[in-house]
Amino acid sequence: MVKSHSCEDAIIGAVWAIGMAIGIPFIAHTPGHSVQLISFLLGSILTTGPERFWMMAIGLSIVAVVLIVL
Repeated sequence: MVKSHSCEDAIIGAVWAIGMAIGIPFIAHTPGHSVQLISFLLGSILTTGPERFWMMAIGLSIVAVVLIVL
């Protein structure tokens, strides 16, 4: 019998989300914190090139169309 790992996966995702939720306010309240650290953790739309932006826009459009149809 194959054991499902979905419960463990959900716990890992929850722990990661809680860790990020706790860590970001600590970074924000650290004296001399840098905005670059937040953008390093969460990413920045300004660091993507035009080709990546268009790829994301096309992917978003496809997902939106599929959701509307369904």
